[in-house]
Amino acid sequence: MEIKTSETVIDSDWTILSNNISIQDAKIVNERIHWLIHNYLVKIFDTGWEKLFQDPKDNRLWELIYPKGEMHGGGPPKLRFISNEDAISKYKIEL
Repeated sequence: MEIKTSETVIDSDWTILSNNISIQDAKIVNERIHWLIHNYLVKIFDTGWEKLFQDPKDNRLWELIYPKGEMHGGGPPKLRFISNEDAISKYKIEL
C-alpha cells in the first residue's frame, strides 16, 4: 500500500467515473488515501482543509486536498506530490 515512486497523484474523484472506472474502484482509492494518511505518511503541516505529509521512505512531500469544494465535505480526497519549493512557498514552512 505504500506509494510507488512513479506515482504523483492518488485521486478518488467520484465525478470522473466512466465505463472503465467503477464506484468500487473509487472506493478502493479513497480507502487507500485514508490508510496512507493515517498509517504511513507523516503529517508535517495542517491548514484544516489542506494537509502536507512526507513519505518516510523517499521523503517526497504529498498534499492532501479536497478539490471539489462545492460538494458535501469537500468531495473526494486527492493526494498529490508537491515539490519542496512549492510546499515552502504555499505553506510558508522551512524544510
